[in-house]
Amino acid sequence: MRSLLIIPLLCLALFSGCHQDGGPGPLDIGVYRSLKKTDRIHPRLLLTDRVVEKLSRDIEGSHKWLWERFLEDLPGKLASAGELPEELGRGHGNLAADLAFAWRVTGRDSLFQQASDYLFGLCRREEWDPEQALVHGHMLMGIALAYDWLYPAMTRAQRSLVAVRLGEEAQEQYRMIVERRAWYRNQYLQNHSHVHLGGLAYAAVALYGEDPRAQQWLAVCVEFFDQVLRLSLADGTSIEGLSYGNYALEFVLRYTELARSVLGLDYYDNPWIKNYPQYLVHSLLPSTRESEWAMTFGDNPRHGNSHGPEPQLFLIASHCKDPGAQWLGKKLINLRPAGLASASWWSILWYDPEIGEARPSSFPTLKHFTDLDQVMMRSAWEDTAAVLVGIKCGPFMGRARSRDTEYDLGCAHGHPDAGSFQVYAYGRFLAVDPMYTHFKKAANHNTLVVKNQGQLGEDEPWFAAAEALYFKHYPVIVETRCTNEFDYVLTDLAGAYHPALGLKRAMRHFLFIKPDILLVADELTLDGRGVLLSYPADSLRLEGALKFESGYVVGTRGLAEVPFEGPAGVYDIAVSYIDNAPRTGSYALLVDGDTVRAWQDTVEITDTHLEVAQEVQLADTSRILFCAEPMGEGAQLVKISVYSSQVRAGRDVQWLLHCEPEAEFKRYFTRIEATSGSACLDIYPLAPPQRNHQ
Repeated sequence: MRSLLIIPLLCLALFSGCHQDGGPGPLDIGVYRSLKKTDRIHPRLLLTDRVVEKLSRDIEGSHKWLWERFLEDLPGKLASAGELPEELGRGHGNLAADLAFAWRVTGRDSLFQQASDYLFGLCRREEWDPEQALVHGHMLMGIALAYDWLYPAMTRAQRSLVAVRLGEEAQEQYRMIVERRAWYRNQYLQNHSHVHLGGLAYAAVALYGEDPRAQQWLAVCVEFFDQVLRLSLADGTSIEGLSYGNYALEFVLRYTELARSVLGLDYYDNPWIKNYPQYLVHSLLPSTRESEWAMTFGDNPRHGNSHGPEPQLFLIASHCKDPGAQWLGKKLINLRPAGLASASWWSILWYDPEIGEARPSSFPTLKHFTDLDQVMMRSAWEDTAAVLVGIKCGPFMGRARSRDTEYDLGCAHGHPDAGSFQVYAYGRFLAVDPMYTHFKKAANHNTLVVKNQGQLGEDEPWFAAAEALYFKHYPVIVETRCTNEFDYVLTDLAGAYHPALGLKRAMRHFLFIKPDILLVADELTLDGRGVLLSYPADSLRLEGALKFESGYVVGTRGLAEVPFEGPAGVYDIAVSYIDNAPRTGSYALLVDGDTVRAWQDTVEITDTHLEVAQEVQLADTSRILFCAEPMGEGAQLVKISVYSSQVRAGRDVQWLLHCEPEAEFKRYFTRIEATSGSACLDIYPLAPPQRNHQ
């Protein structure tokens, strides 16, 4: 009887320790050979034995200032690990790695117990992220790191618990990307994609040799990040703006370090990576505090959000020998009185004390980011009362990508803000950007509204990329000039407006006479013909099984009516919609009961679409209907536009300037005074003679 019992136990032991390489599969052979060098080695992710040995010395010397800040945060991290809430967030995945790092560096038994208990609790949760949103990417990465670092001290059963769950979730993420057409699958400039694919890459490397699917997962990630780094803007900026750009860079650099240390791939000569610190440096406010240190455009707060960027700056400083990045990384950490917050242990790992710090006085006072077409100009560095002016007037995906890309690469967080500007002076914002707005409108920015219409890409919760692509959204900065006495910027913003409006010329001149005079002059040529009427989702009258939800029309089937009340004439009608399930929906446009266009979405490469019915005769009482029989699976109607370049319209332009909500205004005979705290913005509207100031 004993022999009968011993045999299956031996088989089980052999199976649980079985090596499952799976071969290179779809991996490049060079990448596979580098990966194979980690065979049967744990830890293999970042904190190898050699790295920990050096780090243990560094935290007693050159890194002590960072380590002490990490220890200030540790009690709070341990307390938050005590009990998991009903719904997990991104921080729970991050915390798994935080606690494992603390044990890996110190070796304290109590920390291992707390880190492993927390890890097992996460792995026993029935659901990590029911919507497979950003939480899932954070969970994959955090648990992969914790598994790898705690591996030597865990029992076989504990390893199996984590590895099985991590493998299940990694396979689910892989299926979302490869089989289920996850919307972020090919949005190479969008932070969601970097988070999901970054998490999957870490899970793949952590489980290499234990799960034969790992090479398959990793191949998708390598191909994806190759594209990310090929397509990202060479001037170092982000079409998502500074804060979401930080988030994207955070996960891209985590991947590049994984690729360098394990896969034999070196991306640090990439221009986007090398130039990104300049984007942050030149966005820096003259007077800074933790909650407000940057001038930002797009869906961004006035700081780096909760995603660094101190570790990213230290890593780029180390690999690219960039003293400006080193200086800014230290400055941003020192803005907070204690702790490392989101910089966490990544700052400790990536800080290189051998890199010196630049002096801000060596930075140029004007910086033109030539792909995004954003200019930052200031009266001086190292003067908290200095004036900083930011100007943005570029194509929505940057110059290079807006010319040659056929679909949206991830511009949802961008704004219709060509020609807009901000002013910060004497420690206060005087002319402002709206920061994060769920609904995108040019009227929220310091730019122009033409014939009561804003710019291409507006009137929906995210930037309407399909419309911008179709009508060739391409405003640019034409010229910049910098002298000791003045800076000059010339922008051409006509390309940001719908061509039907008849805005033939829109040149905006900025003359910054240092230290504190800004002249803005617009040269406009506007046709007396040209009408655009825009109908966002919440303005449509719905019938059948359609409803308005979260900024879109959704449902299974039905009608959406446009309340058309424009002048009679021949128009084009454009439908902007999102459909991620080709061939499952059937759509039509009807005018006064007659079908003017019918179609089915068959496009595989993108989820954002624009369908146009051309040269449709409309009366001033016409009934325009969008018909879905049915809607595609999960499809969303964004907006409907009706436009004509031939119908007559009055020539009307609004010049917009936004100040802080608490600003106080006074009107004088020659000027308008906007006061914010102790700072004052004097506005002198000089022309045209027929004007109305509101």
